[in-house]
Amino acid sequence: MPRSANKSRKLGSACAAGIAALAVAAWQLIDVLLLAFAAVLIAVVFRALADVIERYSPLTSRWSLGAAILLVLLLTVDGRVLFGTQISNEVADLVGRLPFAWQTVEDRIGQGWLRAALQRVGNAVSTGGNIVEGPRARGSGPATGR
Repeated sequence: MPRSANKSRKLGSACAAGIAALAVAAWQLIDVLLLAFAAVLIAVVFRALADVIERYSPLTSRWSLGAAILLVLLLTVDGRVLFGTQISNEVADLVGRLPFAWQTVEDRIGQGWLRAALQRVGNAVSTGGNIVEGPRARGSGPATGR
């Protein structure tokens, strides 16, 4: 094999390894990337609202940004006060209906491999185990470092 072909093969392998390393790093940092995206999105919303406040009021850019942040915070708190009771009632109703809904799903599925798989999932969730391996002792495993 000529030297140039060997060099280009090594270069191609290095590029592929670099791309794979970047993909793994991005996958590992997905939470950080999503957090950064959310921060930029929220900043854009605050800035747009501040621009509207600045246009229709005598406030400067900095004061209108502060007013925009305060306005969003007040609307959030107000929404929680107004709709908090309704949301908590809806969640309580949902929690009350879930066992019946789960039973309905099990009845529609009937017997077979899917029913057995759902039972394994239910058992694993209730015991804190793994779906594939089955139940495990609480306090063990990679999350606790034991």
